[in-house]
Amino acid sequence: MLDLAAVGTGLSVDLISLSALLATGRDRIVTIATDISFASGVIQQLANLLRDTSTATESAKKRNIRNSILNSRGLELTISALSRCRETFSEIRHELDKANRQLRERAIYQSTGISPLTSLSKQKRAKAQKQRKDGKITLTKAEKAKWPFLQPQISALGDELEVMVTKLHFMLGIGKLYVVTENPRFDASL
Repeated sequence: MLDLAAVGTGLSVDLISLSALLATGRDRIVTIATDISFASGVIQQLANLLRDTSTATESAKKRNIRNSILNSRGLELTISALSRCRETFSEIRHELDKANRQLRERAIYQSTGISPLTSLSKQKRAKAQKQRKDGKITLTKAEKAKWPFLQPQISALGDELEVMVTKLHFMLGIGKLYVVTENPRFDASL
């Protein structure tokens, strides 16, 4: 779980870095980065709770008491949500790579004037090079049409991530409630 939290944190940082370069579509990228950061935090907390209670469950096994803070259905839901978070992170990373590739191609084109499709007139090339707003990249209409973070599937990934985070947060709450109920001296403020 901790590796998944680290992957999410890294992805969130990369998205924020990308958004700092852009004048177009940056709000959507920041929203996704924030959702991923929140998901990573919940995953980290859940991992810490499970780690901190593992010693308690070892002593519980000796006394023949339930050995998990979550029942089998809770563990199944948690594993499913973690798996889907991993897939969502991977899909967003793929879209981030596509966006970075698009920006690299644009930079190569602007610096050399050589387009893989067609070359522009000097006037259009100068206009394309000036398309910066406060030092940030402003996408053209054609670029916006291909820009991964302005596509509907990104919104669907964000919505799915929110659902998974809600499930994980719920399981974290159940786990904390169980631990506090079983051991009132346990620090549930993880």
